[in-house]
Amino acid sequence: MSGRGQGGLSVLVVGAGPAGCATALGLARRGVEVVLIERGRFPRDKVCGDVLLPEAQQALADLGLDLAPLAARCHRIDRCRYHAPSGLCVELPFCDRHGESRPWWVVKRRDFDGWLVAQACAAGAGLCEGVSAVDLVIRDAAVAGVVVRDDGGARREIAAAAVVGADGASSTLARALGRFERPAAHLCVAVRGYAPSPHGDDPVFDIYTSARTLPGCAWHVPTGDGCANVGLGVLRSDLDRQRIGARALLDEVAGRYPELAQRLAAATGVVGWSLPGASLPLSRSTAGALLVGDAGCMVDPWTGHGIHTALIAGSLAADVVADALAAGEVGAGALGRFDRLWQQRFGLEMKLGWLLQRFCASPGRVEAMLALAARSERRRQIIGGLIGHAYPRQRWLDPQLGLRFAIGR
Repeated sequence: MSGRGQGGLSVLVVGAGPAGCATALGLARRGVEVVLIERGRFPRDKVCGDVLLPEAQQALADLGLDLAPLAARCHRIDRCRYHAPSGLCVELPFCDRHGESRPWWVVKRRDFDGWLVAQACAAGAGLCEGVSAVDLVIRDAAVAGVVVRDDGGARREIAAAAVVGADGASSTLARALGRFERPAAHLCVAVRGYAPSPHGDDPVFDIYTSARTLPGCAWHVPTGDGCANVGLGVLRSDLDRQRIGARALLDEVAGRYPELAQRLAAATGVVGWSLPGASLPLSRSTAGALLVGDAGCMVDPWTGHGIHTALIAGSLAADVVADALAAGEVGAGALGRFDRLWQQRFGLEMKLGWLLQRFCASPGRVEAMLALAARSERRRQIIGGLIGHAYPRQRWLDPQLGLRFAIGR
């Protein structure tokens, strides 16, 4: 087909997480030859909060997937309990602007990623497991493929007309492109484990805060199987400033909340990971290649969610790459359209997310907001809708919403 790499593939996608699978699925649906390479082997785990926001659910539906089998395996959460540093606790429902519930789906990444890669393969994408990208192939100042290593240590080159880097927060491809920027002020560090919980089937999750975690928090997220995902996410710059590690800070927060301490004491598989924030200005395209998902710093700077942005970015990348191949041009100009589409879709949302992050860095502001919410169901719905991604946060630019919050109706 037009744009096929010399003796190679049309498109090689590095990383078979949500961003990579969405890209491969979109390309395969358009008849483009595409292969996913994945350093792990399915089923494999991925450290995460395990939450599919309403936006992620919609993104999956927009990919043309039948969500009924997935939905049947998910645990639904329709509200949160927000524990302020003072001890004030307010329950916040995940409602849209009409007051309709927009629940989260909770599904462990071992299950979700396995389901999603199966959808991509069923659409026609190829999959090579146990293969790691170690470098890029550059010809005539453009990406022309990837150097890979299998889990036996053997290296080889795979030529491709276009390469999509979806290889996570520690992305080898981002490093090779000179786009691996992770300044502490734009990087979240998180730890999580799984613990047996008598509240593992509840439709509510808990947010625990202290003056030292804000704008970050600790959490207890029921997974629907008698267990819970327990963890903490905070800014790297805050950890550095306070000279404390993420696990130590989680233990400190748990000391303030006996129920969290009990869960954490029984937790297994406590591991850490990084979340590169979308508040960092970054060019994610170059001649022959794109970066998506965590590799492209696409995590929401306020809530720390990244699956929905990864899925949507993958769909955008698929359209851009497919159009470029059809035109026989995969240069920086053609693939640069991806940056423009990303900015149109998420630019304002992520700027507002960064502003909300800064707002919530102040314990006093958080306490005042929750105190107001405690006195009005409408205020609780508005804040819950914002935390729960139940409607676009751009709605907060509407003066009418601000008025409703002010009067509490």
